[in-house]
Amino acid sequence: MYPRFHATKRYDLLEINITANNTATKFNIPDQPQLRTDQDADVVIQAIETFSIFDVALSPNNVAVASEVILQSTYLTLYIDGEESIYRVPMLQLHRITNTMNGSGVTIGATQEISKFKNLQVDWTKSYFSTPQPYGGGTFASFSFLLGVHYMKLPPGTMAQINKVELAQFCSVRAPQP
Repeated sequence: MYPRFHATKRYDLLEINITANNTATKFNIPDQPQLRTDQDADVVIQAIETFSIFDVALSPNNVAVASEVILQSTYLTLYIDGEESIYRVPMLQLHRITNTMNGSGVTIGATQEISKFKNLQVDWTKSYFSTPQPYGGGTFASFSFLLGVHYMKLPPGTMAQINKVELAQFCSVRAPQP
């Protein structure tokens, strides 16, 4: 009855560019119309992953991808249901490719389990990346964060019905009697 993440049905690679010499510590994610619930469909996010420069050297827009050092000091906050529900997820938690060098100097990538979410309807315009300190004291070159978003498109109103059923089931749970 409830949409479960078994395999990717839809995927979008988001690129969020951070300009050179920027001294900010919070970077808003621009609107993502293709990932927005509207009158035509309920869009639910089921998994998110990120990439470093060792996984993908250049973004689709020919910009360097964030390094693992930058990912180590960056957090993702997703705005859901009128609040920052997914708050300060370390970007490295979303990075599932572990790059190591073998004896011959060849980089080997091993993948780990993807970070799954329970059918999130994200307000991207209120979601953001944050870091405790500006990157490189404001002297770095431009780079991009890449977010691989796995999602489903459902008929409009589907998630409202699912949430209603889940709430009713939750409310019907009773504490065990002594």
